Amino acid sequence: MQADWAKAISRWAEAIGAEKVLHEPVDLGVYGMNVTASSREIPAVLKPASSAEVREIVAIANDCMTPIHPISRGKNWGLGSRLPPQSGTAIVDLSGMNRIIDVNVEQAYAVIEPGVSQGELYDYLVENDLPLLLNVIGSGRDSSLIGNALERGIGYFAWRASALSGLEVVTGSGRILRTGYGHISDDVLTYIQPYGLGPSLDGLFSQSNYGIVTRAGISLMHKPEARMSVIAKIQDPARLGDFINAMAKLKRAGIIQTIAHIANRYRTVDTMAPLVYEHLLAEGHAEGGELRDRVYELIDEEGFGAWSAVAGLMGTRRMLKAAQKEIRAALKGIARPMFLNDDRLAFARKLLSAFRFLPGARRKLAVLSAVAPLYGLSAGVPTDGPLKSLYWKAGEKWPADDLEPDESNAGFIYAVPFYPMDSRVIVEGVEKVRVLTEEFGFDLQMTLNMVTAKLMEGVISVSFNRTDAASCVAARDCIGRMHKLFREQNTLPYRLDVDHMQEYLDENDPFWQTTRELKKIFDPNGIISPGHYNLV
Repeated sequence: MQADWAKAISRWAEAIGAEKVLHEPVDLGVYGMNVTASSREIPAVLKPASSAEVREIVAIANDCMTPIHPISRGKNWGLGSRLPPQSGTAIVDLSGMNRIIDVNVEQAYAVIEPGVSQGELYDYLVENDLPLLLNVIGSGRDSSLIGNALERGIGYFAWRASALSGLEVVTGSGRILRTGYGHISDDVLTYIQPYGLGPSLDGLFSQSNYGIVTRAGISLMHKPEARMSVIAKIQDPARLGDFINAMAKLKRAGIIQTIAHIANRYRTVDTMAPLVYEHLLAEGHAEGGELRDRVYELIDEEGFGAWSAVAGLMGTRRMLKAAQKEIRAALKGIARPMFLNDDRLAFARKLLSAFRFLPGARRKLAVLSAVAPLYGLSAGVPTDGPLKSLYWKAGEKWPADDLEPDESNAGFIYAVPFYPMDSRVIVEGVEKVRVLTEEFGFDLQMTLNMVTAKLMEGVISVSFNRTDAASCVAARDCIGRMHKLFREQNTLPYRLDVDHMQEYLDENDPFWQTTRELKKIFDPNGIISPGHYNLV
């Protein structure tokens, strides 16, 4: 059967309301904008307000054979944003389903809909003075929780995929499926013991195209008695291997409990630069090229080295005091750690403000203004700060609020390989990626995230200006070559952008054959997100 879009659009408008069905080019254009400079044909956008409306959408899509692609909020920047894997697919925008259904303080979880952003949940916890922490990511306050977790995003405290439980899913066949104990009873056990009875189905809806998740439980953390961040940097890139070994030792010993983020110089400087720039503007400096140059000078003068790490420490005050001693000992001769908590940050800001008549104090105060929001991430506070670096790299001014890089000239594409926690493998991988990016005329922007004591995530971005056609081509070619390099090295990515999603699939592989067979069970007409981590 051929897709009958006219019939589907008419029926969707009747079922959920015409105002929730977008199909005019002027409305669809925004959904096609994306920082990767990729493009897809989008026939319609549907904006349901409830799981019942999602079910109506799915039923009509089956009748009319019109494929649909769900997004939580569409902030999948650098990996495709709102775009579906294949052209000719309508988008189901779930951002209007943003209810925080329940927060259980004692058991530390929230039950939410897919449109809930990390900023909204954080604000809810603060406004209600709840003693809970949220595992945040660095991509902005408006980024979704459920969507990012289903794509196996990695936060500042832990892997997000393992935080989900009690999923409610509208499958491609139109069924309402509840995982774990959720199909028996929507009680506390559903959200603290995700497996329930029988086979565990939760994992089937992570990086798949079997259905649309309309609500889920997400784990939170109890606030500890004390918390702080450790920041350490090395000047000599040749010491990266030693630095990794020392940090891994601390991770294995349980001294560092959160994910340690180790950023190279280009990543650190470009993340901090727009925040320092904003501080200097507030101080009365004139905006422009000279001020941009001065920003780089200030950061250079402050001595940010080849690689800088930040990690969170949590526990009792006695535990943190002991942890500081262990960290200093482990990094001795490699890096000098600095420890920050709320009190130390406030004291430093007050002291430097008092001595701002001194050039050195003004410089440190400017850099501190950039460090503060990044420190906040390791304390569970979401921020839009890092998003400003995307505009900065494109030479563009960012809006005062409502940052949306897709609607700017900023271009960037992510590649996210995994490395075993072996410093030789990691250093070799970093060097090969550096040579490759420079071959295409780009600076290597990279962060190494210590996910576990056994596993390191690489976050590599290629930045460009989307108004420059040659740079767009070079960036896409560079990322394509990078994926070939990953396969040669067996440092495989854990997440893919929409243009490389099919590249790792093999129709002769029993694994992918099985995912295709499961698709027939959950979505027999193949209407949910065709090509999303699947052969069909």
